[in-house]
Amino acid sequence: GGGRPSERADRLRGLFGPRTRVSVDYYVTNRNNSTGINGGDNGGLMLHERLQKEGILHRWKLNGMRPDDVGIIADADEMLTRDFLRALQTCDVPQFRRGQSCRAPKLISSTLVLESSPECITKVRRWYHPDAILGECVDLIGNRTLHPPPMRSWHPDGEEQNITRRIENSHGTRLRGYGNFNDYSLYEVVYGPDRYPLWSAGDIRETPGGTMVARRGEESWTGYHLHNFFDTANEIHWKYSTYSHAEEHVDAMDKPIWEFHYDLELGVRCARGTGDHAGRWGVEGFDAAPGRFRPIYYLNEEVRRKRHSAWRRIVREEEEMYNSQQHQKLESDTHQLGMVGSDGGMKLNPDAIGLILPDGTRTFTPEEFREGRPEKYVNLPNVLPDPSRDDAIQNYLTKRPVPPPAETLMHQAPAPPGSNAILGLASYPEFMQGWRLMVGSLRTNGYDGHIIVGVNPAIPQRERDYLDKMGVTYYAVETANCSASILDDNGGGGANAQHTVRAKCSRGLEDLKLEWGRYEMARRWLWDCASCTGWSMVVDTRDIFFQADPFASLGDPGKAAHDLLFVEEVAQYTNTLPETPHRALNLGKSRRYAAKVEPCYGKHAVRTIALEDRPILCSGTVLGTRDGMHRFLSVLVDEFRSNNEMGRPECRSPLATDQWTMNHLYYGGRFGFADRTRTLPWGTGPVLTVGKPCVDNAKAGGHSQKDMIVFDEETGLILNPHEKDGSRVRVAPTLHQWDRCGGWIRPWFREHKGLYTAMDEPAMAWV
Repeated sequence: GGGRPSERADRLRGLFGPRTRVSVDYYVTNRNNSTGINGGDNGGLMLHERLQKEGILHRWKLNGMRPDDVGIIADADEMLTRDFLRALQTCDVPQFRRGQSCRAPKLISSTLVLESSPECITKVRRWYHPDAILGECVDLIGNRTLHPPPMRSWHPDGEEQNITRRIENSHGTRLRGYGNFNDYSLYEVVYGPDRYPLWSAGDIRETPGGTMVARRGEESWTGYHLHNFFDTANEIHWKYSTYSHAEEHVDAMDKPIWEFHYDLELGVRCARGTGDHAGRWGVEGFDAAPGRFRPIYYLNEEVRRKRHSAWRRIVREEEEMYNSQQHQKLESDTHQLGMVGSDGGMKLNPDAIGLILPDGTRTFTPEEFREGRPEKYVNLPNVLPDPSRDDAIQNYLTKRPVPPPAETLMHQAPAPPGSNAILGLASYPEFMQGWRLMVGSLRTNGYDGHIIVGVNPAIPQRERDYLDKMGVTYYAVETANCSASILDDNGGGGANAQHTVRAKCSRGLEDLKLEWGRYEMARRWLWDCASCTGWSMVVDTRDIFFQADPFASLGDPGKAAHDLLFVEEVAQYTNTLPETPHRALNLGKSRRYAAKVEPCYGKHAVRTIALEDRPILCSGTVLGTRDGMHRFLSVLVDEFRSNNEMGRPECRSPLATDQWTMNHLYYGGRFGFADRTRTLPWGTGPVLTVGKPCVDNAKAGGHSQKDMIVFDEETGLILNPHEKDGSRVRVAPTLHQWDRCGGWIRPWFREHKGLYTAMDEPAMAWV
């Protein structure tokens, strides 16, 4: 109705001055999955937010915005610095000149993130909003005739066949080829290369296409993000439960705030006084942050102190509430997972396993595999999808500059015909037989891609000659003492001191034990290999053997539905001897997993009970496209470094190991992009892990068992037990952990010498 605006509206208008028209529009609180509008679900979890943002441009148009005006899209907690805003108003900015093509029209601020308190500033991470854009490139403001609209991900009528009407009525994110991921290939086919579509408010916020601006000549920023500056924990719960893409936080009213998001976890650790070692990014205090510029309001030390005290109070009250409920929550989780029998004993209810997403998708379906429908099997992370996590991985971790290899390049092999890559560390003093089994079996069985390895600097000449003719690129990995900051008081070895990979580092990577540093080596080697554009696999080198090209069944990496593939070890639902359940091991029941991750991450974060039937993933054979592998290695190495920085022995090697840390990260959704990531059930696909099947702990001397191994009757080759005859991977391309089968597999190697290269064989044709 009529009447004066409310007092709160008057105060809001006052923030922008008396000559500024301030409009406030209503929004719909989102507390359920709204992506399935009109029965569809082709817009993704962010569709609701994108539709809301379309209202911004309608308001700009109603308020008289013109093509030569500048629009700024920002969340309420984001702002440009005063001097940057003034520069945009007064300077000749190329992006604000007339006649824009609108391909990359945005100016993006490099934004300092203050998480919940001015004393909790992220050390490395920078945000990249607000975004500014000239009106002539804004939808509803610019000229649609000069800049025709793109095809978008959602349209109300899924049956519409007319392409023009489909484009005109589509909403949401741009499709690939129409500007998503900066790909305009389909748009340019129709309209040419000199003009591009107008930008919706969602595009301005999310779509790449602009220039990030920081201050020249110094490490500083042009914007501030005052994230989660609330007065109570309840307000934070309400925000994450109701904001526009709340689908991934449907339980936000029922769990502690530090489980919502990495940023909040970091802020909570900061409040606890462990902020310098926290989370993915690390934090520092207000005065310690680099650069000269700070939010003016918080230059007052007393104001900063009051806000930080308020944040510490919020965290303390939340911890008290959560700790009082922890025991009841554990009991509730146990019953909800169907694991408590009527007699109080534990039992497994396969119909109650795994998290159910808002759209009804289950994150784990072992019964589909058991019943012969492997195409319907999924083993997704045990958390809801988190677009903010994906965003952080894509726009921060994977885009950080990759340093050149720290190791000395001993031999650069000629470029092979193939673009795939095998990478691993094998810095043993002598490894001739290992090279034959690994490299020789690859080359003999048709693999024509890259092989990149780390070797001992004093590698024998005959081994060098062999690797040279097999077309192997190799780096000299020189061991070195580790940085004192990652060593225990006894020098860091402890019970594992005899294991060099857990007691030593390498020159140039003194901040990572070799067990962890090998992943950083692989990350740098892969990035440095410009022609490694196909599939890649990071492998353990000591216990791997190939019966076929491991990538032959994966197809074109550019068209693959999944860009990151983890290999499962044998679990109960893939066990070929179900009458002997001890022959398989599930993650939640592994005492070793709990012992390795709970001391570092805490029982509330690990929650082994929720992983009762989940498979263990192998860290010694991970496959991916170039981008997928770079994502995997970037996340894993970042976690290793973050854990080292925490200063707690239980978070560092040798007490924490690569495999268990990787499993914790996967099931916690930390590798992101669940829709592009898949786990491969044991007994299927490019890799067969034979270690656990070769061991029967119920027998004395239980190594080297053969009862779970399937052999081809004619050739004697080892088969994937769950692949059907005629499958391209019926013969398992890769055998991993064969050393635990030594009693029978070494004679098997001698019987199948044709599977690996003999010493006197000629060099590869391209060498």
